[in-house]
Amino acid sequence: MLDVDLESIELSTIGAQVTGIDASAEMISIAKLHSSQNRSSKLVLNYWNETIENHVKDYELYYDAVVCSEVIEHIENKPFFVEQCVKCVKNGGSLFFTTINQTLAAWFVMIFCAEFIFRVIPKGTHNYRLLLSHKDLEKLLVQNGCQVKLIQGMYLMPNKEWSSVKTPNLSYLLHAVKKNNL
Repeated sequence: MLDVDLESIELSTIGAQVTGIDASAEMISIAKLHSSQNRSSKLVLNYWNETIENHVKDYELYYDAVVCSEVIEHIENKPFFVEQCVKCVKNGGSLFFTTINQTLAAWFVMIFCAEFIFRVIPKGTHNYRLLLSHKDLEKLLVQNGCQVKLIQGMYLMPNKEWSSVKTPNLSYLLHAVKKNNL
């Protein structure tokens, strides 16, 4: 499994073989430190300091799954990013994205309230212009030969646990499968 956002510790606790990549050397160092402190991790994790576009050069059609959790809302060139993620997945493999939706409700709760009122997220972390609606992400995935299987609304509870909700108005999880004919 390829983790494009360094959530590898949690993924490895369920027994997944995980390769985590990040363009930031600092984030890789932090992930390695957290991994070494987590005794419940069942497998050795691989961390590489590189971008998805560099990683795909050696690992096209390599992974059973790609996970991009809370990262696409920081990417400028979303069509290129999604294309590179899809290239890393084997035919029939899964892609999982979690992100903030591009709605006024999401702006109010996830940016205005979280960053400026309650300050639970550092100011300036998110830019509404960079948020991506679930419909736009679905279009990008379909254009790259994937079929969306699930769009599930999510909400971060005060105890820092994610909870599923009926509507994807604030945040969402999207699961897509790469078609076999590519």
